[in-house]
Amino acid sequence: MPDSNAGELRGDQGFELLAAAIPDAVLAVNAEGEVIYASPQAEDVFGVPPSALVGERFHDLVHPEDRPGIRDRFNVLGSGSWDVRVLQRGGAPVWSNVSMLAPNVDGGDPLAVGDVFLFVHPIVEPDPAPRDRAALYRRALDATNNLVVITDPKLPDNPLVFVNSHFLNATGYERHEILGQNCRFLQTRPDGTRDTDQPGFDGRPGIDELRRAIAAGEPTTVVLRNYRKSGEVFFNELFLTPVLDQEGEVAAYIGVQNDVTERVLAKSTLANQEQLLRAFYDASPLMMGMADAADGAIAHVSINAAARAFFGIGETRPAEPDALGFTEEETARWLEHFEACRREGRPVSFETTYPWGSPIGAPGGRYLHIVASPVGEGTLCSYVVEDRTAEASVERDRQRLQAAVESLRDPVIITDAHLDAPGPRILYVNPAYTRVFGYEPDEVIGKTPRMTQGPATDRAVLTRLRHRLEAGEPFVGEAVNYRKDGTPFLLEWEIVAIPGADGTPQAYVGTMRDVTDRRRLERA
Repeated sequence: MPDSNAGELRGDQGFELLAAAIPDAVLAVNAEGEVIYASPQAEDVFGVPPSALVGERFHDLVHPEDRPGIRDRFNVLGSGSWDVRVLQRGGAPVWSNVSMLAPNVDGGDPLAVGDVFLFVHPIVEPDPAPRDRAALYRRALDATNNLVVITDPKLPDNPLVFVNSHFLNATGYERHEILGQNCRFLQTRPDGTRDTDQPGFDGRPGIDELRRAIAAGEPTTVVLRNYRKSGEVFFNELFLTPVLDQEGEVAAYIGVQNDVTERVLAKSTLANQEQLLRAFYDASPLMMGMADAADGAIAHVSINAAARAFFGIGETRPAEPDALGFTEEETARWLEHFEACRREGRPVSFETTYPWGSPIGAPGGRYLHIVASPVGEGTLCSYVVEDRTAEASVERDRQRLQAAVESLRDPVIITDAHLDAPGPRILYVNPAYTRVFGYEPDEVIGKTPRMTQGPATDRAVLTRLRHRLEAGEPFVGEAVNYRKDGTPFLLEWEIVAIPGADGTPQAYVGTMRDVTDRRRLERA
């Protein structure tokens, strides 16, 4: 008698999907007519545990009066059904309908070439018309949304002996094109080469694990990159389950497969995006980091290379504010804005100085602009730090220059560089301009300086002015201008160009002086 565990299905991920749709007792019978596997439902039919049936001849499980012709039925039907009385230990024989499924037979003697599956269904009364339950089971397998295949490792190269319709629909092959072939044809690229570089996808192992499991006769789950007949790539999640005979050897492999292409591609896209973001984060010249604003504290859980270099903390990733030299005041400043970021669910910006708390413009100090953005639903915030020290220095210089210009007693005017009418247009005038000309800034901004010229203005002077400016040279001259109230006065100009990056003028600056009284004295 064989080992009580012989014939037990080792691994149930794939086979359970099939067994769930089959309420009857399922027996696998080898070429010698011996039971090599019995499903749990067999106990309801035969009155003994499934393990007790393994190694028994199916012939001996049938009532003696119904045994004659069993072999002939196998030979004639190949797959079909008939009614017999099966022996039930401790009870009367039970009329049952027996259906046979011989997946590896295309005519001929099923038992002469391999294993068959028998489906035993108890019936109350014998039915004179045998019911072909094997056909029903084939239809059930064809109707399932999974791709189902069975291979026979006893035949050369472990070929396919059964595929369901969904497998054919998914791969594009016809049944006669693939039965008798090893499943590796699914790894063939459109150019005819084999795609064997497959470590696995979607967190599952790949081809090497599949080969190992087949060699060891063990169940496994892998995800492979396969190719349809059209050449289109799809990703195949394969649950492989071996069926063992009474000697503990693999009699068949059942493969239940799912097309997981959308899931794999979605994860691949997400992984690529994360990889790109990580590369950008690590290589960005901007200082970036991630901080957790919780429990009244700021914990910097990550900062990128640019930030580590700026703060001089090497390759470590600081976990506490003091790792960045935060003062209590600086911690409170960051916490205030990070909490606002989380509360409002939008980016929040603020400015600070480094070393923390140093005066703006202090020697060696840096002026920092920080933008914090919420991350997910928790307390995390990402932040970007921009060193605006240079911009702040330029702004301070601009403010000093503006203060100096606005304190001058003589008018200063800035125009654009368009000399043709209606230009040039006035961009700025200082307070002295208002005192001399009588116009407020909003009355002249956007207009041309020609507005203060009149009948007594010497046109020859204006012509020389234009020629000198077009030649890129400064100009000094004087001509009559008119105040807002119409009063003429003698105005001295000194105009220079402000060059752009390409050296051409982008604006003109003019300083002016009322020389009416001085010229009158000179003539006296």
